[in-house]
Amino acid sequence: MKFLGALTLIISIYGGLILFYRLIAPFIIKIIMKFKHRSTNEHIIFVCTRNLIEWLKQINLFKNNHEQIEDNIKQEKITTYIYIILFISMFSSFIMIILFTSLKTETMIKEISDPTWNEYNHHQLLYMNKLKCPCSSMTISYGNFITLSVILHRVCSSDYVSEYWLSILSNISKHFDNNNWRNSAKSQFQLLSNLCQLANKTIIDAMNSFLLNNFITLNVIDEDDFNKQFNASLIEFFHSIINQFSGLIKIVRLIIQVDQPFAPPVPLSLRYSAVNLIANEIISEEDNQTSLNVDFILNELSDTNTSSDKCICATNKYCRKSFDPIEIDKSLYTIPNLFIGCFMIDSLFLSTLECFHLYFDCFIILKRLMKEAYTFRVNKPWNDVRPLIYDSRSTRFPPNTSISFIVENLMIERWNSSVSYRNYYKSCAPKLCTYSIQIHASFTKVLNTIISMISGITIVLKLLTPYLVKFVVSLIRCKFRSQQKPQSKQRQSNLFNIFSRKFFDKLFNILITLFKRLYNILISLNIFSMRDFGMNTNRTTAKYLGQWASRIYIVLFIGLLSIIALYTIIDPQTLIKTFHPSTFNSYNHLKSKYDDKLRCSCSSIASTYKQYTTIKPIFHQVRRVNIFILFISDLSIYHIKDYRRFLSAHLQFLQGLCELSIQSVNISINQFLDSFLLTTELLSEDDLKKRLNFNIEQMKLNPQNKISQILYLIRHINHGNGIISTYGTNSKYIPSSKEYYGWILKAVGIVYDNECSCAMHYNCTSQAKFIQINSTENVSIQGLKIGCTPSESLLVSTLECFFNSSCIKLIQKYINNVDLNNIFTSLSTKNLKQFSINTTVDELINKLFIEDLNVTIDYLSYYHQCAPAFCEYTSIQKLNLLYTLKVLTGFQGGLTIVLRWLIPKLVRIVVKIYEYRKKRQIIIIQPITTNQITSIELNNKIIRNISYQSESILSTIAEIETNNSSIVQYSYKIILKWIFVVVTLIVILIIVPIIFAKSELATETISTSMIFLQV
Repeated sequence: MKFLGALTLIISIYGGLILFYRLIAPFIIKIIMKFKHRSTNEHIIFVCTRNLIEWLKQINLFKNNHEQIEDNIKQEKITTYIYIILFISMFSSFIMIILFTSLKTETMIKEISDPTWNEYNHHQLLYMNKLKCPCSSMTISYGNFITLSVILHRVCSSDYVSEYWLSILSNISKHFDNNNWRNSAKSQFQLLSNLCQLANKTIIDAMNSFLLNNFITLNVIDEDDFNKQFNASLIEFFHSIINQFSGLIKIVRLIIQVDQPFAPPVPLSLRYSAVNLIANEIISEEDNQTSLNVDFILNELSDTNTSSDKCICATNKYCRKSFDPIEIDKSLYTIPNLFIGCFMIDSLFLSTLECFHLYFDCFIILKRLMKEAYTFRVNKPWNDVRPLIYDSRSTRFPPNTSISFIVENLMIERWNSSVSYRNYYKSCAPKLCTYSIQIHASFTKVLNTIISMISGITIVLKLLTPYLVKFVVSLIRCKFRSQQKPQSKQRQSNLFNIFSRKFFDKLFNILITLFKRLYNILISLNIFSMRDFGMNTNRTTAKYLGQWASRIYIVLFIGLLSIIALYTIIDPQTLIKTFHPSTFNSYNHLKSKYDDKLRCSCSSIASTYKQYTTIKPIFHQVRRVNIFILFISDLSIYHIKDYRRFLSAHLQFLQGLCELSIQSVNISINQFLDSFLLTTELLSEDDLKKRLNFNIEQMKLNPQNKISQILYLIRHINHGNGIISTYGTNSKYIPSSKEYYGWILKAVGIVYDNECSCAMHYNCTSQAKFIQINSTENVSIQGLKIGCTPSESLLVSTLECFFNSSCIKLIQKYINNVDLNNIFTSLSTKNLKQFSINTTVDELINKLFIEDLNVTIDYLSYYHQCAPAFCEYTSIQKLNLLYTLKVLTGFQGGLTIVLRWLIPKLVRIVVKIYEYRKKRQIIIIQPITTNQITSIELNNKIIRNISYQSESILSTIAEIETNNSSIVQYSYKIILKWIFVVVTLIVILIIVPIIFAKSELATETISTSMIFLQV
């Protein structure tokens, strides 16, 4: 198709230039000659004007040298004047159209093959968002252009987590009681070492997983947008990994706080006073046998300042106390910022590393104490442990920072990250870059069009004007003759005229007359002169060959012109209209006009969601319940299956789950709002909402899955490891046998409804009840359960009681008459959207307690963030009459010149071939005739001469007639063959482009669909 278009353009320009040079050459020669013989006449303007008028009077562009009579010359001049008038008017009209269309801007697409890094940067600076470079590899691993490393807190690489330090603590911890720091130091530093290893492994796994992610990119994105996106992605990654680790720690601590696991020493024996068990020996009065009753004692700590008040860990997760003072130089010294908590993880997290830093007094004291205890009890040399050194330039954790804060930040001091845009470009490896520029029609293109139009108009007018004038003249003559006819003839024809005046009869007669005249004109048409067939051709032969050449010319001219017309019609023209919307209202106007076909390129392809999106979560109303007043000071006075032992744990667990969910949701929302939306084109409002809603749904699933999975994992690990709760709700100790050193105990599972044993199942439950000691009255509580552990029983419970004011008053009655109306009112069913009153807590946590998400999208802000520089509307115009007319007008001029030059040459070649073959036949017959003539000459010389002369004359005449008839007959056959070949060629040339065009369009459609699917 491109070749055919180029050929059309070449032929058009060729024809235009030929005619242009033919017209202008004589004038240039005349001007040169006049310039050489210029006169000094002062009236040069008058002379030139007079010469111009004389030239116009004498001009004759249709001169026929064979018919130079006065009427013919007059008709030729009239034809010339009409030709000039038509040419000027048509040329002026076309020039106006061409100039008008040339003022419009056109979008030109330019290409860069295999662009290098420097070439890309150069063009990127020049053309910005208009530069499009499709990547040869659409998926690129982050590891190809991102490098990551991390620096952990200095304690994780210090001697305090080394095997040497742990062995020192292990050797001296056995000789001190529980309230001495040296007794628990080994366990705390062992836990700290494990947390360092866990943090390091978590970071390495997360980095490897992050670097394995693929960046899907169709085109090379701008460096600024690239850096913005991946800096935001890295920040999101850093925050997400810290939040995940922190969430894991918080969930573990929450489960520990709620279930109060029992951690006895091994082997278990009542000789150890540290065991939180109380045993009572009971002697039977009947058989005087001794039995043992063992109950659990909930963890409790004395207040830091006084020993009289006890802090029960089950009801207060903030219980803590300082270690016992240490005697140094006959004085007591309390180690600062080291505390005892309910569990070992609490003790570690409440403490700081202040006393393990250089230049602190407590560091010197601890070092001295540890060295004295080690050298006194271990027969091994002492090696000093290197202290921690605080440098504010290299660390963000001061010495007095709590270990819980350090651990929740994954012990990370600093991230080292590098994003290489150059490596990204190399991995993308674009093979081709394109950019569009807005240009006006070039002077060369306008000049080519004008030359082609001159050629076309000239040829059309030179062909049609003579026949038009002849036709008009013949009509005038016919009318004049009809007026000169006698009156009698008019009367005789009255009857005929009555019927001939009918419209259809007139039309039929006119058409018959026109067809007959057209047929006669075509039969006798000869547009070629004698010199086109050679000067040796006689007039009759030249006329006959010229008529057949004219017919071939007409067939080829019409056929080729039809092909070009068909080509320009079936070849779709891609029209791109460019707009520059200055305001949002102008964009809306364009959008309503062109709908989805409007494409607007963003000046900034990366924008954060928070710039035009707000997300406000609506949580379940239970999160507003204040539970701290509901703590019960002494749980040991209640029956083991009394719900009052579970109430505090349930409310703590419920509050903890709410806090985790809210924190997780808010973190996810902030991460989502800080993330980038990449759009090279302005999205419509509906498309933007669809994309945001989809991304928000994905965002909601992320924290839900993590919290639910962590809870599921911890619950099963605890049950698999046989962790016993100090509530005594999943297992109890019974005596197995009595030895000389004491009782041997074994653990058995508690049985709940349907004979469900906690030794086999972790989710055994019963209906929650208030149990009165020494009373048969048991009051059931709506929706709440008790079970193996407080955490398991709450997950299968519902919150129906909190929607019922009577149930709340019932709880108020059984917890020392606390006025619950001052704490919270009953929950309202009107505020429920997603959940119902009988929704279990497990279902609530799976949905993160989210009732609804209010998402607000400010499309105007998104529009301003995108800041479209321009908008384009692309349409496929399959039929452009102006373009087709322009192409045909230009092409037919050049085609006429080519065919008028080529066809006579082809006819002459055919004639030459025929003459050559005819001469060969004459040469074969000629020897026999020569022998006969020679024998006659020998017999009679006089007769020979006469015969020879007569025979020569006759044979010459006969040969001429034979040649003429043979040429005519053979030319007739050859011309028929040529017509057949030409018609076949025309059919092929018409069918092949159509098939090719359809295949091209189909291929383009398929490729476009494939690209759309890949996107």
